[in-house]
Amino acid sequence: MNQDLFEIYQNNMIDENMEYEWMIMPVLKQYDAGDAVMILQEKLHILDFYSGSTTGSFDHATKEAVMNFQIANRLNPTGIVDEETWKLLFEKTTLPVNQMFIKVDNNEEESNTRQSNFVGIVIDPGHGGDDPGAIGNGIIEKNMNLENSLYMYRRFNELGVPVVLTRSTDETLTPTERVNRVLNAFGNSPNVIVLSNHINSGGGEGAEVIYALRNNNVLPNKILEEIGKAGQKTRRVYQRPSTTNPALDYYYMLRNTGSTQALIIEYGFLDNVNDANRLKRYHLDYVEAAIKAVMNYLDLPYNQEVEGLYTVVRGDTLWSIANRFGTTVDAIIRLNNLTSYTLNIGQQLRIPGAEIPEVPEIPSEGTNYTLHTVVRGDTLWSLANKFNTTVAEIRALNNLTSNTLSLGQILRIPGAEVPSEGTNYTLHTVVRGDTLWSLANQFNTTVAEIRALNNLTSDALSLGQVLRIPRAEIPGEGTNYTLHTVVRGDTLWSLASRFNTTVAEIRALNNLTSDALSLGQVLRIPSTFIVYTVVSGDTLWSIASRFRTTVDEIKRLNNLTSNLLSKGQQLLIKI
Repeated sequence: MNQDLFEIYQNNMIDENMEYEWMIMPVLKQYDAGDAVMILQEKLHILDFYSGSTTGSFDHATKEAVMNFQIANRLNPTGIVDEETWKLLFEKTTLPVNQMFIKVDNNEEESNTRQSNFVGIVIDPGHGGDDPGAIGNGIIEKNMNLENSLYMYRRFNELGVPVVLTRSTDETLTPTERVNRVLNAFGNSPNVIVLSNHINSGGGEGAEVIYALRNNNVLPNKILEEIGKAGQKTRRVYQRPSTTNPALDYYYMLRNTGSTQALIIEYGFLDNVNDANRLKRYHLDYVEAAIKAVMNYLDLPYNQEVEGLYTVVRGDTLWSIANRFGTTVDAIIRLNNLTSYTLNIGQQLRIPGAEIPEVPEIPSEGTNYTLHTVVRGDTLWSLANKFNTTVAEIRALNNLTSNTLSLGQILRIPGAEVPSEGTNYTLHTVVRGDTLWSLANQFNTTVAEIRALNNLTSDALSLGQVLRIPRAEIPGEGTNYTLHTVVRGDTLWSLASRFNTTVAEIRALNNLTSDALSLGQVLRIPSTFIVYTVVSGDTLWSIASRFRTTVDEIKRLNNLTSNLLSKGQQLLIKI
């Protein structure tokens, strides 16, 4: 772009409602470079014709995108961006030229007004459950989204900011369910910030922030700038209108979240090897950068997580230490410049987020007590509850004069016994996101059984806590019943109708005391059905003929929407 045009953009001399912005754009062709090419690439990206990086260099991929755009709009596909092409590009995108740059000096609201009107933050871990998101280079998007969001949730809590998660486990959410959780958290208000965490794919490199058409770019610019300071490459801040109605946002998390200030943060591209390697090692650093940007935007006090020391004891591993202190193995390795996973007893490690404990005396194991190292979230009350003792007994055994604890402090716990494996139960170490309900669902048991087996008096859990989990008996196939794994939408009534039985028979065969079902639960279904495995050459017609049933009956019984079969597919057949 020539210098005169560049100065027009820099001085914001283009009115945002100006109808003929395209008239000042230069003719572009392959091998050109500069800011005008960046604007071209941005607009082609918004319209889904270009998926590469916004480099400002008119390369072969950019030329192909231009030609595809011209063909789609019945223009001569020359690959040259002339006046007619520019005009159509501007007509089909709603963003004015002077918003195409990441760093735009919009009129900001006063920070004290933001702070006084601020209501809360909703964190949305993108995808989840049956929807894994993008997958590549050893990263599954839904998992990293959840880890990033749980970390963000913990940090905002520590900083005293009201915050809610749309999901805290690997849960499948429909778009409607996800949006409802956003709007139900703090209400539909422009003073609510929505941060939807994602990992990108599609061949680019670096972080991006997408913001709603109803909002300005002040907060997204701050977030991208801080992520860049944390070491990640940055691409752009942008808005993306719907291709069918440019007045609406393209993404439903921006379009359907009312008047909230909604952002999608893409921390990097998992299908780019360089980005994937950075994400594996530094993704929480980028999340911390986003947290810092939000706190600065709201003019609220921000404290970086401090680093503390931890002394390795027998049985420690990098994974157990990371789990105990709510951090990652990679973070510990990076902070301590470790070259292997081997640890030595007595070795001191710097732990992100752990304060250096002032411990005058390190207790030793005794016959009537065991040792516990204080982790984030521990209180005397929670430890007394966890180890089936009292606050008074712990205070007396440790000569404590107050209830204050320090991270890394070593306490004697009277009579505490770390559970061991039993014949009727297995062991589970509590990790971030665990609840009694989620564990009961995961291990096919009940909250009441877990509480009883562990002598729990409340539903509160602590990271690193070891729980006995009742061993669930997975039913096997029987002569008078078949097995069914509960999926979303299943009810006892729908299963009874589907398998031509009754709710009462299913409840009796499975010893159910209520009609509540859990995803993944295995049920015995009374029936005269068999499970048939499809082999090469099978068709629905041949199977129906073999078992003297009908194609429609097989499709109804197996919820099939087409006649296509796959080798190895299992079908329920009524006999």
